Amino acid sequence: MESDAYHARLGCYRCGDRRLLYERFAAKCTLHAKMKRWLKEVNPCALQNILVKLLEAVEQGLWQASAELVERLREAYLDVEGVIEEATAWT
Repeated sequence: MESDAYHARLGCYRCGDRRLLYERFAAKCTLHAKMKRWLKEVNPCALQNILVKLLEAVEQGLWQASAELVERLREAYLDVEGVIEEATAWT
């Protein structure tokens, strides 16, 4: 079981506030420009995996994200997918 310090670092106080946990995680790890740029350079597959998990959480009803936020996550996914395709394309 995670400690209160763990949840405080993610910006949520109670474990039951799943919406806030997902939103803060998405904002800090996938939508923050500097972090997204760094992840795309260092490990675009990890960024893609994070985005997939966040979008799956929405689809499975674990997180009721706003339509705008879901659209931003989808755009970020398509962006990183393009980066991965370029990196793995045959020349």
